Amino acid sequence: TSQYFPLVDGARYDYMYTSGPWATSTTIMHSGQTWAGASGLTAMHTSYTCVAGVPCAPDATDFYRMDPDGMHYFGGTGANATGSQYSMMSYTSPEWLMKNPVAPGTMMAGGGYQNMETWGTGVMGTGSMMGSQSYMSSYQALALETVSTPAGTFSNALHVREQRGSGYVREAWYAPNVGMVKMMDATNVAVLTGYTIPGAVAQPGGGAAPLAFTPMTGLWWNPNESGSGYNIQIQQGILVATMYS
Repeated sequence: TSQYFPLVDGARYDYMYTSGPWATSTTIMHSGQTWAGASGLTAMHTSYTCVAGVPCAPDATDFYRMDPDGMHYFGGTGANATGSQYSMMSYTSPEWLMKNPVAPGTMMAGGGYQNMETWGTGVMGTGSMMGSQSYMSSYQALALETVSTPAGTFSNALHVREQRGSGYVREAWYAPNVGMVKMMDATNVAVLTGYTIPGAVAQPGGGAAPLAFTPMTGLWWNPNESGSGYNIQIQQGILVATMYS
């Protein structure tokens, strides 16, 4: 399953949100990290752009490692929903995000999935502000599906249904040699808008990886060209650009 969750140093993923408090986000991977005594981890640092007028967490860093039995999540640090308080969580028993190998089921006519593989694990951890946590997490490899996003159409994307404890359920789609291309939970829906993966990584359908294109919100100008500038605003997949001249 390493092809569905490639941990490549310097890889960048840009996402657009069609619901929830975030407008866009950018995730960059950093390998060779250590967290809470565990080494050989890859850190995924995500920066978020909030929807105008809506408070949200500005960033988060999470730590992962691909072991022989699959992908494990070791915890991380980030802010609460309003971005006003930071906390950290380190798992003494990491969460088992993706089984290796995994046998996806098949989608049946009329809806539903058949012969999907399931796995689960008990998760335990402590945090600086959140206190101790203990819950069961369970996962289902529903099927291989085709997913269309602004970054392209990805075939054979592994659809995984995640349930952490009794209160959080998430659907995630992982494309071969790319990673997560779509995610949805009760609040957020995110789709991939662009990505860059260093090295010779094969792309779905062949060809080179597309360059990520996510314009940065803000006011841009050249101090050597007085009187001209650009203001760019992006929210929920809509870009508005104003030119001053």
